Amino acid sequence: MQASLATETPIAFGVLTTYTDEQANVRSRDDVHNKGREAAAACVESLALLRQIRV
Repeated sequence: MQASLATETPIAFGVLTTYTDEQANVRSRDDVHNKGREAAAACVESLALLRQIRV
């Protein structure tokens, strides 16, 4: 949060906690349960909104 505020740039951070490669594959599939994809999309949307506000 500090870095994002200091640079005025959206920054996302996520950790995929798994015990096996199989769990990692399941949790990173291209579906609605992929939270990494969701976090990245929120970051991109935030950046687009900030650009729009600055114009």
